[in-house]
Amino acid sequence: MRAVCLVLLCVSAAAAQQKAPAGREAELRKAIAAGLVELASWCHEKKMRPEGRALVDEALGIDADSAKGKDLKGKLAGDSEADDAARKEYPKRLETYGKRLAALYRELFAQKHQPNQQQQWDKWLVRACELDAKASLPLLDAETREAHGKRDWARAHRLLTGAERVKSEPARAKTLKEVELKCAETTAVQKKASAHTMEYLLALPKGWTPARKWPILVAVEGAGCNWQGMMNAYLGNRGDRPLILVVPITFSNTNALDRAKYPYPQEGLDEADRSGRMGFDEPGLLAVLDDVRREYAGAEKFFVTGFSGGGNLSFRMTFGHPEKLVASAPACPNFSNPGKVSEAPERENLPVKVFQGDKDEYLNMLESQWQNAKSEFERSGFKGVSRVMLPGVGHSGCAKEVLDFFTPMLK
Repeated sequence: MRAVCLVLLCVSAAAAQQKAPAGREAELRKAIAAGLVELASWCHEKKMRPEGRALVDEALGIDADSAKGKDLKGKLAGDSEADDAARKEYPKRLETYGKRLAALYRELFAQKHQPNQQQQWDKWLVRACELDAKASLPLLDAETREAHGKRDWARAHRLLTGAERVKSEPARAKTLKEVELKCAETTAVQKKASAHTMEYLLALPKGWTPARKWPILVAVEGAGCNWQGMMNAYLGNRGDRPLILVVPITFSNTNALDRAKYPYPQEGLDEADRSGRMGFDEPGLLAVLDDVRREYAGAEKFFVTGFSGGGNLSFRMTFGHPEKLVASAPACPNFSNPGKVSEAPERENLPVKVFQGDKDEYLNMLESQWQNAKSEFERSGFKGVSRVMLPGVGHSGCAKEVLDFFTPMLK
């Protein structure tokens, strides 16, 4: 029966080739989702729930109308209870399904699309490589060479990063580093910490050179998980300020976790579950900063801000690591638990300014949390703490105000 399903998957894909391009794209999406759901159904049968959930999420991401996917999603809650035999069989099944699905992903990538859709199309090509590297990497490498030739550094970086994650090669890694430097001075690039699972967005300042030390500004996004939006806010307001911008892709910023907004593979999401959200974010950010200092001449101390739910991590860094900070400026922030408070003497005079919009729709809740944070600062010996109410401002990351506060402290 399973063999028949695979044959039908391929036959349906072949038949759809006769349709118009727009129809063909829709058919490919449905065929890929059907294959993913078929494998997820086997996972459900064998109680391999996390693996099944990841497959269903992928299926619904490519075909949101998949009725079978929606139905199966609710049945895959909980931890795995698979036996050893199922665990040993799963990689073989994934390889079999993967080769067929990779072929469909490659064909989907070849469909006509608008320039503003290229990022999504590239994700499909990278996914094809993850499922069948031998058959798909040559196409990805060819697309990378084309992007490099056109000096499309953002796309070249995206493709090179995907290829390196599938199969690292010294020559490709060297090219990735070169492209990364070109790309990061005009836009943000996505990277992974070398000693941690955390991923992050990075943007270098104009005129970056390794010959000097550069201030680092860490901006933690809120519950919307709009990592690029947070980066864009600071890119748009940074101007000529000599700041390396870092936006960590965190978990402590949100309560209801929308996995579709996270770039992590299933292993990364599982690690965050095991460690706890702050248990993932705090060491992850410290590992990111180590990389930025080593690879991009980042200064030893850094600036930190956190918007809304991102306030949790920015407050945690403030209370726990004042000796590592130049200044802290949470914006319309949540505050839950300071964690272990540092006794470093630098805490006493650390500049901390909280920005709060007086038209913030969450003001009542945030006011109560601020009073808790203020009391904790007072008990812990922080003497440089203040809060400013911004007239007419709603629930905002206050990028301009935060940058203006930090600017006099830039070296």
